[in-house]
Amino acid sequence: LITTPLIVLFGVGTYFVISVIKIKKFTIEKFFLLFSIIFPLVYIVIKNSNLYGGMRHVLFIYIPMVVVASVGLKYLYEIIKPLVAKKLLVIFILFLSVLPASWMFRNYPHYLPYFNEIQGGVKGAYGKYELDYWFTSFKQATEWLIENEGLKNSDKKVIVAGNQTHSLKYYSRHCDSVQIKYTRYYNKSRYDWDYAVYVNSYINVDQLKKRYYPTKGTIKEIKVDGRPICIVVKRPSKEDYYGYKAMKKGKYNEALTHFSNYLKINPDNEEVLNYVSLIFLNAGKFNEAEAYARRSLAKCDKFSSAMVTLGKIHYSKKEYKKSLAVFAEVLREKNTFWGGYYFMALNFYKLKKNDEAIKYASFLVRNKKNMAEPYQLLALVYKEKGNEKAYKNYMNKFLKLKGQKPIK
Repeated sequence: LITTPLIVLFGVGTYFVISVIKIKKFTIEKFFLLFSIIFPLVYIVIKNSNLYGGMRHVLFIYIPMVVVASVGLKYLYEIIKPLVAKKLLVIFILFLSVLPASWMFRNYPHYLPYFNEIQGGVKGAYGKYELDYWFTSFKQATEWLIENEGLKNSDKKVIVAGNQTHSLKYYSRHCDSVQIKYTRYYNKSRYDWDYAVYVNSYINVDQLKKRYYPTKGTIKEIKVDGRPICIVVKRPSKEDYYGYKAMKKGKYNEALTHFSNYLKINPDNEEVLNYVSLIFLNAGKFNEAEAYARRSLAKCDKFSSAMVTLGKIHYSKKEYKKSLAVFAEVLREKNTFWGGYYFMALNFYKLKKNDEAIKYASFLVRNKKNMAEPYQLLALVYKEKGNEKAYKNYMNKFLKLKGQKPIK
């Protein structure tokens, strides 16, 4: 309903109403026309099928929809007798037809993100639905980058990052100076790059609505109806990258210096704020760690990495109920984050709720058999329960995964 032009919806609705009221004869042609529209939709609902990226899985029904809409409008025109009413109908049809046509003219060549007036157009859909599922805006963004940043005739190698590399490689295939690198939007500080192209797919809804996307360093925005669907970023500094490298080597003071320098340039970077939080957490400075984790979440409320950090901070502060609440939220957002289940079990164990601890640890044992920690936790729980056999069973599995000798 929300991605189909109003003229088509009006025509289809008119056809069904007139068919019920006026037309008594139901031909085989009409049956197959309606069947081609209705059956696929009903079948999808009955089978509870997954649909990704808008209506692309049922795009084939659009042609019979347009045919039905055309016939419906024809029926309506024939039924109306007064000449003035016929003229008004024609004007109304032209008005509804102009709406998508003018939208296409304004937003050429980006037709895929179309949403009709029921949804409020792209502005109403922004942050709620995928706008550029196929990354078609990469073409304009990449070509603009190569042309305007002088990369085509450059002798210097330039690293261009992005959250989809196939398109980047194709559109820069004639530019020898460009080297393509894949990065997720939320771990871009981990990598060395000079420019980046990011479509707003997989961007947190809160960030889109608060306009934290486009990010700092954006030099070009590809827009549809005034909303950015793709950005070209010129890295404002590599201090974030140097900080991450130092942090991974355990050089936390050096990392903190680099991160602090970067935050002076880009104080809204949720990723770097989270890295600073992790450094303070590892140093046992829990209050500072929590402050930076909350700053990160203020910029991106569902940033899973910062949520995990905050959950660990609460656990380290022995605030087990708060830690439970955070990890429960993490699992609601991403139910395949196995570490979340472990911390749920660990928090329940600390709260003396052993049955709940067993529940979450056992889930991990069934689904993540090579993860050692749940076996150790189960061993501890069963030891407290006085079940020596279960204790030895789980402890030996833990020791085996750690490459250690079993207990007798």
